[in-house]
Amino acid sequence: RGGWGARRPPGGTPAAGYGVSSFTLRDAAGNAVPARLIVNGTLDTTNAAFEQLNETTVKVTGSRFEAANRYTVKLEGVRELGYRTVFMAATRDPILVETIDDFIEACRGRVQGEADALGITPDQYTINVHLYGKNAAMGEIEPVRRPASHELGILLDVIGDDEDISRAVCSKARYSLLHTDFPGRMCISGNLAIPFSPSDIPVGQVYDFNVWHVMECDDPLEPVRIEMMAL
Repeated sequence: RGGWGARRPPGGTPAAGYGVSSFTLRDAAGNAVPARLIVNGTLDTTNAAFEQLNETTVKVTGSRFEAANRYTVKLEGVRELGYRTVFMAATRDPILVETIDDFIEACRGRVQGEADALGITPDQYTINVHLYGKNAAMGEIEPVRRPASHELGILLDVIGDDEDISRAVCSKARYSLLHTDFPGRMCISGNLAIPFSPSDIPVGQVYDFNVWHVMECDDPLEPVRIEMMAL
């Protein structure tokens, strides 16, 4: 009732109020009320306060646990998306850096045409291009619209329905990024600096987090299977 404390374990890093508060609120994203679904209820942190008592302890008050009417079990799970192949490179060409967004779109169109020629349809793969030095971390919500980067790191991420599709589309996309023309182009021998050979790296199967549910059940053992073996 008087609150609870988060204390640093022996040898651990100092406990900080901002760290405890961010961990407490991390699962509240998208909810109108800062609330965290946990087993058998909801932890409401609307009125939570975090007080730094000393270097090792943070006191938390104001949070409230609301018990569920029925026994619940928290479920988390994933779905298979396919197979991933990645490619990394960089460019320091000032003309390409300045026009990189239009260049990427031109490459996407070229890759689609070449994949179609192989009998690979757009619904069999996805292509993501992450530009490190330009919105790679935050994407569309990045507030800095025109970063002053003199070079860009390029991470090409291809997910295909199977490994062959993933490798084939990544190969076409890598070639397109390396050799597609753009206005003012002078680097006719290649647009990118590639750090590795072979350049395309198969990562294997890839999954997407898609289950985050609280399931009601009459018996806590109902959703699980237990096998006992004599050893």
